[in-house]
Amino acid sequence: MKYLISLNIAILFAISIYAQDIDSLFNEIGQIESVETQIEQLIKHAEYYAGTDNILSAQCIQKAENLAIQFEDSCALCIIKYGKGVLSQADSEYENALTYYHDAYRCAKTCHDAYILINSTNNLGVLNRYTENFSKALEWYELSLRFSREYVDTLKILHTLNNIGNIYNSTGEHNQAIHYYQTCMKEIENYGNHDFYYGTVYPNMAYAFYASGDLEKAIDYYKKGYQIAQVENNTYHSLVILKTIGEIYLENESPSKALMYLNKAEPYYREIDHKKSESSFYMLRYKTYLSLGKHEAALNDLEKYQSLQDSMDLQKMHVLLSDIQEKYDNEKLKQINSKQHETIRERNLMLIYIGLGGVFILVLLVVSIQINRYRKKTNLALKQKQNTINEGLYYGRFVKEKLMLTSPNTLTDIGLKHFIVDKPKEKVGGDFYLIREHQNGIYIILGDATGHGIPGGFISLTALNLFHRELQHHDKIQPADLLTNVLREWENMSNSKDAYDESFTAAVLFITDKQVEMADYRQKSILISEDKLSVIGKKTSLSSEIQNQKHAMKPGDWIVLSSDGYYDQLGEQSQKTYRFKNFTALIKSEINKPEINIKDSLREAHNRHKGNMEQTDDICVIGIGF
Repeated sequence: MKYLISLNIAILFAISIYAQDIDSLFNEIGQIESVETQIEQLIKHAEYYAGTDNILSAQCIQKAENLAIQFEDSCALCIIKYGKGVLSQADSEYENALTYYHDAYRCAKTCHDAYILINSTNNLGVLNRYTENFSKALEWYELSLRFSREYVDTLKILHTLNNIGNIYNSTGEHNQAIHYYQTCMKEIENYGNHDFYYGTVYPNMAYAFYASGDLEKAIDYYKKGYQIAQVENNTYHSLVILKTIGEIYLENESPSKALMYLNKAEPYYREIDHKKSESSFYMLRYKTYLSLGKHEAALNDLEKYQSLQDSMDLQKMHVLLSDIQEKYDNEKLKQINSKQHETIRERNLMLIYIGLGGVFILVLLVVSIQINRYRKKTNLALKQKQNTINEGLYYGRFVKEKLMLTSPNTLTDIGLKHFIVDKPKEKVGGDFYLIREHQNGIYIILGDATGHGIPGGFISLTALNLFHRELQHHDKIQPADLLTNVLREWENMSNSKDAYDESFTAAVLFITDKQVEMADYRQKSILISEDKLSVIGKKTSLSSEIQNQKHAMKPGDWIVLSSDGYYDQLGEQSQKTYRFKNFTALIKSEINKPEINIKDSLREAHNRHKGNMEQTDDICVIGIGF
């Protein structure tokens, strides 16, 4: 209770300080003698706060509008309309912003207000550039430049010349862009004291020269832009320019120079927290190292890139799972409410009247007890957290294995030879399989979920659950129909716009007496019959229909299902993947050996190729012999 009271006091104190700051600002502006100047100052403050404190910005505009109405100043309405445009633009309400800026411009032409004429036309150019209406943007920028020269607004002249150059860069008219950037630099030299504009114009000029094919000048201007960024201590501009120079050198087959600039850029990425930018940097340097033949350094950057990608993928997966859980909970709640609504409403109404006072006291008591318990258990919970996570991972693996196999002896009991190699990269993985007896046959399913570890584990458990549910709902279902139903159900859960989602691949077998029905989705399998090997799966496109296939099996025939983890493994010495061709050759050479020997041979070949490299992906291989 003390904590809640202290929190409320702190909130009220913060609100009172915020209110005092607003009153202080308005009182300070109110001391200005000219009402017109007061209004102008209020709008400039509104423009300053737009995007960072839109509430304060709106209050400044309202205060200015009240003054204009009170003193019947029609020209003051120009700057108020402009202020509303600035606020709408900050809120991304571009249609409203365009309307306000147009009104402000028309009003300013009548009142000859230089500030509004220059800035409203400039902002109309900005908004049209946002919407890629470049011809209209150019018209407004040219008009803003004319007003800036007419009223001698140096900063706006420089700003608008640079904006016009950017428009021509966007439309591919790079020589025109260069002309305006050069004009801007001449203006900077004439007026002086605006060196900070070089930091903006130099990189734009560099891009125009590079796009027009002048590599030497492009590099020169990028270097000048970097020098300005260093003087201004601008971390973001520094890293962007250095990375861009590295990209240019790499594209023009100068990887050594590219590496030099990329290494200069790396320390700046430690100062920012932007995983997407950092991952693109490591991918670029990985390609540079490859071009130089520095494979160990390339692999190191590739691992950093993959780590950042995994982190971003995990974040996306948490959002996806949260959305799916929320939809499931809402659907379940609706079902319960539809059946019990009337009964619960009548009962709760009676309980509310009888026990309102007692419930209120009980809630206060429970809250107090829970707060005390929470304080006592916090330290213990932190210590137990890691153990709980590890136990959860092991249990997740246990649950997944229970879902995958009805009985350890299922295949042996029906007279099928078999081997299973299941080797996840981490404690839990994205590869999964399902072996389940069903009426007159047995279903064998092998799937490969996107990713590995916890994200892959989430997806594989969801996919296993969907396969189990489909098999429970059908007495007999063809593999193609089973696979199609599961993929469509996944599509509905994940709101994918594609025909099927790409979250996992799978192959499905239904085995009866000496016959196999099969269907696959983006997963290849192997058939060995009379010592001849063929690939019977295919890489199904998202738009094509999944087809059912039938194969008559003879004694000695084998079908081998596999995820891509085995043959996508990078080798320590070769720095290349094992490849599907080598995998099929290994299977063919070992298939006539006892099943336990086949498993051992697969594991030995994988470990020999991998060496001391980290396992690249989850591995799952299932062989069925007749």
